[in-house]
Amino acid sequence: MRTDVVVVGAGMAGLTCALDLREGGVDVVVLEAGHRPGGRVRTHVFPDGRWVETGGEWIDTAHTNVHALLDRFGLRTVGDAEPWWEREAGWVDQQGLLRPSVYAWGGDEQARADFASYDLALTVVAEAMPEPGRPDEHPDAASIDGRSAAQLFDELDLGGFARFFLTRAIEFEYTCRPDEMSVLFLAQQRAVELDAEARSGDVRSQRVVGGLSRLAQALADELGDALRFSEAVVRIEHREDGLRATADTGTVVEAEHAVIALPLPPLRQLAVLPVFEGAFGRGVAELGYGAVTKTFLPAEARPRFPWAVTDRVLQRVYDATEDQPGEGCVIDVYVGGDGARDLDQDHPDETDRVHSVAKELDEMAPGLGLSPEHGFSRSWTTHPHFGGSFSVWHPGQVTAYWRALREPYDRIHLTGEHVATVCGYVEGAVESGHRVAARIITA
Repeated sequence: MRTDVVVVGAGMAGLTCALDLREGGVDVVVLEAGHRPGGRVRTHVFPDGRWVETGGEWIDTAHTNVHALLDRFGLRTVGDAEPWWEREAGWVDQQGLLRPSVYAWGGDEQARADFASYDLALTVVAEAMPEPGRPDEHPDAASIDGRSAAQLFDELDLGGFARFFLTRAIEFEYTCRPDEMSVLFLAQQRAVELDAEARSGDVRSQRVVGGLSRLAQALADELGDALRFSEAVVRIEHREDGLRATADTGTVVEAEHAVIALPLPPLRQLAVLPVFEGAFGRGVAELGYGAVTKTFLPAEARPRFPWAVTDRVLQRVYDATEDQPGEGCVIDVYVGGDGARDLDQDHPDETDRVHSVAKELDEMAPGLGLSPEHGFSRSWTTHPHFGGSFSVWHPGQVTAYWRALREPYDRIHLTGEHVATVCGYVEGAVESGHRVAARIITA
């Protein structure tokens, strides 16, 4: 089979890129290892019609690329949630007492001072970047990139509730430990927030009515028979006349360009000949990835807290159906980083994991009327098509790999949240898909 561009992977980045290429007059074939579009976007719909997002979930009001696609396909968002750090949350103290966080830190002058010093430290670095997408060009990039968030906590002498809460925030937002996260990357994310606030004002987080899988399916439907499922690419060869991609089914696609729209863990399993070299090759091989496991439990009653940040294995608990009608709800127990790996290792059987999480949640917040027999759990880390949650930029990796991974390697182009400005979000995946398609069309 001969085409102009072969796209490997039908996640949001690959779908967006492929559709842009098609509309730019480029012949494209998309090969997807799985049986559905969307990648780490995957909505689960319960028999009663309620939906939950088992992967990518939040669309901020400043996510203009995703909103443009939603408008194109007649989809809409629901809810008007405040940013997570401003929401009243419950947390479990050392005595196992669930209480609103405003009582835990709102009246604690030291905690307020610690949060302010942390925010100021990141803001100062963010404001010295040329723009959010160029953190490696910060005048002191190497020094800042060489430090971890844990080291920043130590430098600012953060302790008590502030250190606990910020550790949980990193486990939730970035699915890793503070010592695994570059300060330069955290500041880059702060730069993205500042830019969003400057463009859009007060940013709100929303979900898509019916789930984000509706958007993935709409993109897939537009691509039609250019998208082929159950075609796992196992080999990519550089050739004098272009590239050759071979799938495990025996399908061979020859193309001028290849867009690899995979998370890096499965990309590392591909046979690429000749192998990637230089900073690009090292980045593909070494860039960090977080871990996340989300467990969903139907409940007869809604919790009294919108979010619960806990010192238990549960980490963070919230009503995943807060914007949907009805007396009951579906609770999302979100575990990131090492906590997710430990949970997966201790309970590799999904049913066992669901019941273990339900028992812990019932101890934390009794009386919800949980139905673990109707719940489920999804580990993105143990799935061979993903191998993790999303990119984690370890100390030293922004200056080493940020630019290299965002440039083409001969005729191969990476797309996905790991090569976006808004890393870790659907917005970043879509953003990168647009950018790579524009590059190929221009070339």
